[in-house]
Amino acid sequence: MNRIPSNSRQRQGGFSIVEAMVALVAGLIVIGAVLAFTVATVQSNTENVQATRLAQELRALMNLVARDVRRAGYDDLSLERVGTGTDGPADLSPHARMQIVGGD
Repeated sequence: MNRIPSNSRQRQGGFSIVEAMVALVAGLIVIGAVLAFTVATVQSNTENVQATRLAQELRALMNLVARDVRRAGYDDLSLERVGTGTDGPADLSPHARMQIVGGD
């Protein structure tokens, strides 16, 4: 009969239920903060990729339009001939000559 007297008993170590609940809540708060940071980072990265793609597509479109304008040529006197029809001198512009074909 090895009974230990009650006054010399040592208290057993470990967590109480309250300490475990506090640790669980603290852990959930930390995990929630890390998750929120990760979601914000992914969303920011997605928006950055979309903005980069948009800028690239706009740059390509601008190059396409600029190339088409260069191919079309430029006529310094085009505004002077607006509304004059095809009766003007043919040597002003290579684009001044037009033929209107009647469909009768």
